[in-house]
Amino acid sequence: MDVPARIAAVAALAREGELGKAVLLAEQLDTEHTAATNESVSTAMTDIREVRGYLASLTGDHATAVGWYLHALRLRADLHGPDHSDTEAAVHRTYGLWRTITDPALSHRLGREFLTTVISIQGPHSTAARRIHKALDPQATDP
Repeated sequence: MDVPARIAAVAALAREGELGKAVLLAEQLDTEHTAATNESVSTAMTDIREVRGYLASLTGDHATAVGWYLHALRLRADLHGPDHSDTEAAVHRTYGLWRTITDPALSHRLGREFLTTVISIQGPHSTAARRIHKALDPQATDP
């Protein structure tokens, strides 16, 4: 199974405005890859799950998008550790996605979930935890 090529096909569909088809293809890829690898966590699996989150964000489903991003973040941390560059990059991508949410109540709820996830992975005094906490409450000190 050529995961990078199939992810590229999903991305091409999304660029062409075929979000519905892209979502279905990504879901199919996820199902097939998960079955083929006997549910073993891999970088490919985390990439697929993050793509599903990105597609959800493009459809405006921010709760699902952040959910997928947080899931992928946890998988990356389990695979590589909390301080690995892949994990750090996933934190940054999740932060960027979360900050695009314009609904204040939804942003706050998802931000709390994001903060909880980052604290569980990197600790309460990590740079990411402090940054998220500050974004949630500009008057706050540490989480």
